[in-house]
Amino acid sequence: MALWYVKFLGICIALTLIPVNGLAIQWRDQEKSKDIVANEKPSHVTEGLDRNLIEFLTSHHYTGCSVGVAKEDGTVIYTQGYGRTDKGALLKPSSELPVSSISKLITAVGLMKLVEDGSLTLSDFVFGKGGILSSLEPFPSHKAADQRLFDVRIYHLLQHTSGIQSSVSELNEVKLRRGHKVLNISQEMGLTRSMTLQDAIRYSAGQPLLSIPGTRFAYSNLGYAILGKIIEMKSGVPYSQFIKQKVLDPLGMWKTRLQPLNQSTFQRDKGIVDISNSPLLKASLGWHSTVHDILRFMNGLHLGRILEPSSFQTLLNSPPPPVSEHQQNWYGMGVLASNDGSWWQNGDPHTNEVIMYHTGAKKRQETPDKLNWVVLLTGNQHRNLKNDFLRIFGAKQKWPSTSMSVKDCEEVNFTSKCNHIALLNTQVPVDHFKAFSNALLQENYHPTWIDVYHHDGNPEVSSIWHKALGSSKVYHLETEISGPSLRAKMEEFVAQKMFLNLVVPYLTGKQQKYIALFSNESTGYEHFGLETTEDIYEKSVELYSEQLNLTPTTKSVTFQSERKVVSFMFDKTNASSWRTYDAVPLQEMKSLTLEMARYGRTLTYASSYRHLGQIFFSTIFADTGSKGIHIELEVDQSSLKADVERMKGRHFIPTVLASYEKEGNKKFLILWTREHCT
Repeated sequence: MALWYVKFLGICIALTLIPVNGLAIQWRDQEKSKDIVANEKPSHVTEGLDRNLIEFLTSHHYTGCSVGVAKEDGTVIYTQGYGRTDKGALLKPSSELPVSSISKLITAVGLMKLVEDGSLTLSDFVFGKGGILSSLEPFPSHKAADQRLFDVRIYHLLQHTSGIQSSVSELNEVKLRRGHKVLNISQEMGLTRSMTLQDAIRYSAGQPLLSIPGTRFAYSNLGYAILGKIIEMKSGVPYSQFIKQKVLDPLGMWKTRLQPLNQSTFQRDKGIVDISNSPLLKASLGWHSTVHDILRFMNGLHLGRILEPSSFQTLLNSPPPPVSEHQQNWYGMGVLASNDGSWWQNGDPHTNEVIMYHTGAKKRQETPDKLNWVVLLTGNQHRNLKNDFLRIFGAKQKWPSTSMSVKDCEEVNFTSKCNHIALLNTQVPVDHFKAFSNALLQENYHPTWIDVYHHDGNPEVSSIWHKALGSSKVYHLETEISGPSLRAKMEEFVAQKMFLNLVVPYLTGKQQKYIALFSNESTGYEHFGLETTEDIYEKSVELYSEQLNLTPTTKSVTFQSERKVVSFMFDKTNASSWRTYDAVPLQEMKSLTLEMARYGRTLTYASSYRHLGQIFFSTIFADTGSKGIHIELEVDQSSLKADVERMKGRHFIPTVLASYEKEGNKKFLILWTREHCT
C-alpha cells in the first residue's frame, strides 16, 4: 500500500472522531476511550446539542456530566451522559451523583409538608423557651448567647436571613480531617467524641449573630442542617425517612438517597474542601440523585403533584424588605427565583457543580421552547452555569419524538406485535419499589406482574408493566408493610373506595412483610389469608371455591424457622377450572406446565421459595383461554433483552416472571403467552 494512502487514511480516521459541524456526533463504543463523548447512542436530531455540550465540557475542563430536559407538561424529551466521573466511571442519565444545594430545596419541600399538615408554621420560633429546638441550649449557656438568637424563626433559616454564623461549624470537622489549621470545635466544647449536628447547632447558636434576623442575606449550610433537625423533631422520624416517605416516594424519585460517606464524585481541586459528604450537612448538601429523578422533582413542583400551589408559591416568594428590595432575582426558600417567573437551584462552592432550571412564564416568550432542564457535573470550575446553559438550551432545537420519562425504569422495554407498550425490571430493591412504581404510574403504566426474591440476602422486585391508554383505573402501592399494618390499611382504603388487588409476601430477616397493590376497581369478591397454614388454605378452598365459585389468584409459601407459612388470595375470575401445586421442584416445572396446558390450564402464578437447600415453586394453573404458551427455565439476567426480542418476533409476551437464586446467580422462570391482536 502506498505511503501517501496510509497517511491519508489515518487522517480520515482521525477526523471521524472529532465532533465538528457537519459530522455525526461520536458516542462511546469503546470502554478504553478517554475522550469526552456521549455515553449513550444519541438521536440524530440532537447532534448539534450534543456537540455544544461536549465542547463546553472540554473547553472548561470538566470530566463529564449528566443532562436531562423536559417539556412544560413534564414529558422528558432528552437525557444523555458525557465523559466520566473523576473515578473513571462512565456517566449516564441513570448515574447517581451528588446534587449539592438541590438538597436544600428537597428539605424545604419536606418542611412545607409539615406546614400543610399543621405540624408547624413558618413563623414558629426556633430557639429558646417555646422554640422548636428549645432542648438544644446554646453553648455555653442561654444567658451568654446573643439574645437576638431567640427571634430567629423558621422562615429566616429557609431564606438564609437568620444571622446565625455557620462558617465556624460546617467545614471545621472536614477541614480538620484534612489537616487544615482551623478551630477545633470539639476541643472548644470539651467533647471526647466527634462533633454531632446537635453540637454544631449549640456552638453556632452561642456565637454572636451576624445581623438582626430577617435583615441580611448570608448563605448558610448550617441553617438547612438546622431545618433537617426541625423536621426530625416535629415528625418523630429520622430526616431521611421523612423525606423518603413524604417527598421521594410520592414523586417516583426511586434513585435518590443519602449516599454513604466517601462516595462523592467530586474532583478535589487544590484548595477546595468537599463538604457534600459531611454527616452534619445531609439536609443541606447530602442527597445524591439522577437527572431523571430531579426532573420528576421539578415536574412535581410546577405541576402541583407534591405541594399545594400556594405552598410552592411561598417557597418562590422574595424575602420581605430590606433583603430583596429592588432585585430582579432573589433567594426564596431553598430555591432561587426571578421576576420573570423562572426558578432554579445550583451548587455549593465546595461541591460538584449542578444546575436545575425551570423556565418562567415571561421568560418563555423569549425562548423557542418551554423547558425544564437539569445538569449534574463532575468537578467545580466556578462557572455561572445558569448563563452557560441558557445559551446552550436557548438555541432553537428539535427534540426526539419519543418520551424518555421512564427510560431509567426500563431494564427491558418492548412494543409487542399488537402494539402494546411494556417494560420489565428485575432488580429494584424492595425499599425503593414504591417510588419506582409511582414513577411508572404517573406515566400511565400499570403493573401486570410483581414478584419478590432474595439476591445476596437482600429482597429485590421483578415486575412487568404495560402502558395503559385511556384507562380510568387508579393504583396505590404499599411496600415493606407488616400483616397487622396491611389489615389496618385495607380498612382505611375501603372508605376511599380503594381495594386490595394483589399481595406479595416476602421475608426480611425473620419477619414477613408485604407488597400490597390497591386499585379503585373491585369484583367485590376478594378474600385473602396472611401468614396462615396449609390447613387453613384447604378450608378456604372449600369455602371460597366450592361454595362461592372463586379462584385462587395467589398462593405463596415461606418458611419461618422450618414452619411453613402460606399467604393467599381468592377472587372472581373467568376461569372454570384450576389447580394449585406447591413444593414443585425446579426441574419439574416445565413438565408440569406442559402437562397442565394439555388440559387447557395455563400457569397464571408462580412464586419460588427455598427449603432444605432446594428450590421449589408454588403455582396456580387456570383455564384462561390462552392459545399458546412457551416456558423457559434458568434464564440469565444478561439474556433477558435478547429473549424478549426473540419471543416478540413469534408474537409471545412475558406474563409470568418468577425469580430465584441458584448457585449465587439470579435466574428466572418465564412463561411466554401468545398474543392475539384484535
